[in-house]
Amino acid sequence: MMNVSTLFFCCLLFLLPPAALQAQEATYLNPFENAFYLTEKGDQAFDLTRLENATFLPLDDPQLFEKLNDQTLWLKFTVENTTTTTWPYFFMIYNAYLPTGQVIVHHQSDTQQGFVHHFNKQQLANIRLNHPVWPLHLKPGKNTIYVKFYDQAKRTRILSFLLNERTFFKWKIQSVFAAFAFCLTLGIISLIILFGARYIRAPYFVFYCLYLLGLVLDFLAYKGWGAAYLWREQPFLLDNIRSLGNTLSTLGISFFFYHFYREYHTPKWTTNTFRYMGYCFTFLLLLYAFKWGFGGMKSLFIYVFYGIQGYALCIVVIHGYLAVKRYVPIYLPLVFILHTLSVYLQTQLNFPITGQPFMDTFSVNLYYWTLTLEIGVLTYYIVKKMLSIKQNNAQLLEHIQELQEKIIAREKETPEIIKLHSKAVVRVRDIHFLKSDDKYVEYHTKNKCEIERIALKEALEQLPSQQFVQCHKSYVVNLLQIRQVYADKIIMQQGETLPLSRTFKTQMSALMH
Repeated sequence: MMNVSTLFFCCLLFLLPPAALQAQEATYLNPFENAFYLTEKGDQAFDLTRLENATFLPLDDPQLFEKLNDQTLWLKFTVENTTTTTWPYFFMIYNAYLPTGQVIVHHQSDTQQGFVHHFNKQQLANIRLNHPVWPLHLKPGKNTIYVKFYDQAKRTRILSFLLNERTFFKWKIQSVFAAFAFCLTLGIISLIILFGARYIRAPYFVFYCLYLLGLVLDFLAYKGWGAAYLWREQPFLLDNIRSLGNTLSTLGISFFFYHFYREYHTPKWTTNTFRYMGYCFTFLLLLYAFKWGFGGMKSLFIYVFYGIQGYALCIVVIHGYLAVKRYVPIYLPLVFILHTLSVYLQTQLNFPITGQPFMDTFSVNLYYWTLTLEIGVLTYYIVKKMLSIKQNNAQLLEHIQELQEKIIAREKETPEIIKLHSKAVVRVRDIHFLKSDDKYVEYHTKNKCEIERIALKEALEQLPSQQFVQCHKSYVVNLLQIRQVYADKIIMQQGETLPLSRTFKTQMSALMH
């Protein structure tokens, strides 16, 4: 999903050593090269005297941001302006959902203290599109830059860039197009799924749209669009929106898989697993509602992410089994494996800045690259399956209509009435369907229902075999009364809906031929 929004970086990132800033040749500077760090307990304010006397250590721990635990992290690096001109630059925090941050530039002539960034406060003037940005003036000579990070969410990495005016302008323009392309892509996919739900008459495809909605929330949170414009005044959403969005998407895909695969009669343990996991994540949504109303449970998001990671492995195992048993194509578990692997790499490894723009942007957004592939492949599989279902149902209905004509042509050869044990008399042509209820069978006609103590199989033997077909273990249908056929149900002329099982659907198809 991020393939569009990350491509623009390939056009504007040109890494040069930060100690050689000359004129505007350095369009992009990596502040993590040759940087040093200091951690302090709690949320500390900037104090130049204190920081100059503190001991900064080399930034060589790739998991540093996961170990802060309510500590303020200070980064310090130096940029040498070898010209005689002051040049404007923009310091941008790419992980825009960072709760608190600040950038300070110290020069021998003065100290420029940037604003204290906090998304719980309205700071639209300091947020450019979706990222907090500090305008800096790098004067001739040595410029020491201090960057403050304070975050209790245990980020795996915090990315920052130093851009000149021209590059920053390009970034703003291309960010708009990237976000528009992302929203347009998801909108098109959602319309396809909703259209398919109506086209195939399978409402559970709405769960797939719920899955996409959760991914939208995750994307807006990760890239800062939501924090900057949608929920900037909501501290609860600022702290929980990513895990909340992931919970929603996992709930949606769980119930979608449950209904979708149950229709194709995959092994019961697979569909039950999806159903129970859907219940689990529904419970987690209720916990978030409780947390929103009453507070507490500060570590809930951590356990949610652990649960999602474990469930991702479960999805891989189930689809691997289904692929081996040829219920699904092999490419489906492969894309799930690829995406699960990318999640592991993103959470366990801190990809270094290599100096190669394409590799840097690819590694930073590996999660969204593989998620884009997964959604594309899964949507292709779903749409292909829906079209196949529609085609098969149309063929089955066509055969039924042909058989209806034959039945009408030789209607005189069929018995006109059936006498029940209750002395009731039922006209064969008036029977719409039979329903088995334990030891009894219900004869449903246009205006009434007669009940007979008899087995469904025995009742079926009393009826014309070319006109009455068993469509489910508990139902027998009159072919003359069928109006429409769908993947798992039959719509009768009077509007009744009867279940259509896979086993009896096959038998019906054989009968038609």
